[in-house]
Amino acid sequence: MSKNLLLIFFFISNLYSQNISWYSNYDKALILAQNEKKNLFVLLVDTKEESKRLLTNLYKKKEFINLLNKRFVSILINIEYKTSYPIELYYTTKFPTIFIVDSKLEIILEKPIYDINFLEKLKLF
Repeated sequence: MSKNLLLIFFFISNLYSQNISWYSNYDKALILAQNEKKNLFVLLVDTKEESKRLLTNLYKKKEFINLLNKRFVSILINIEYKTSYPIELYYTTKFPTIFIVDSKLEIILEKPIYDINFLEKLKLF
């Protein structure tokens, strides 16, 4: 199942010319965001259908991708893999979940976003 998610992710990445610059290493992404004075866009996913749909929908919005890459350092965390991230900061039992985080203070700026149709509602840009 997790292989399917990765295959879908890479297929969609190649399908669209503009890609989201995802990081999987939280510590490296945090340092980069601090150096570039950007906030973090943290996406926590699992291997279920809703997470797959969200990843697919993200790549359909070119304006969103451009803004995301320009204003954020994006981190994609699949909670089913052994990855290191501050789980106490990003604790959730609902997936997918998006956190918008101040990289300097490492605090959440907005309530977590659980709705996979968030692009129409997102007013952060």
